[in-house]
Amino acid sequence: MKNLIIRAVSGALFVVLLVGCIVSHPYSFALLFALISALTTWEFCTIVNRNAELQVNRFIATISSAYLFLAMLSYNINLMDATVFIPYLISIMYLLISELYFDRKNNIYNWAFALMSQMYVALPFALLCPLSFVEMPESCFMPQIVYYYWYPLALFIFLFRETQEHTASAVCWVSTVSFRAYHQRNRGKAVSEEHSLPLPHHR
Repeated sequence: MKNLIIRAVSGALFVVLLVGCIVSHPYSFALLFALISALTTWEFCTIVNRNAELQVNRFIATISSAYLFLAMLSYNINLMDATVFIPYLISIMYLLISELYFDRKNNIYNWAFALMSQMYVALPFALLCPLSFVEMPESCFMPQIVYYYWYPLALFIFLFRETQEHTASAVCWVSTVSFRAYHQRNRGKAVSEEHSLPLPHHR
């Protein structure tokens, strides 16, 4: 029960922090999601290394994930041009080339899961930038970049509702299966007890 309360309070605080950083300012939005992108990539690589017995380069993958988000942000607010993605591509190439020279088992799998961390974790967070920062052409000479915080907010609300529906469906399914298994077990037990009853003794 105590663990459940701690998880509920932590989840509520995270939701408040998430909504507050999205709504308050673009800088807080950028800082929060760059940090989340880095931490989730580190956690993904840690789980892969522990459960799949691989040696994914967590440090380079984490730095690349945070850099991809900041590069996408800089590109979408017209702070930098497309050359901002060159260091990110170099880091991906480093992950590939370094695995060819390291004396490790499953080098290709190490690189594959490092790339998967970028596609599965880093890229979805980076795509929040073109969703949130929209270019409004006030004139042909000075376009204005506007931060629409309700776009990412609406996306997270939609994902939260979908998660709730799937969770409720899963809970209903598990409850139904558990009830049927319990009912069948008790019914089988009753039948076995009925067959094991001693027959009346006739004199």
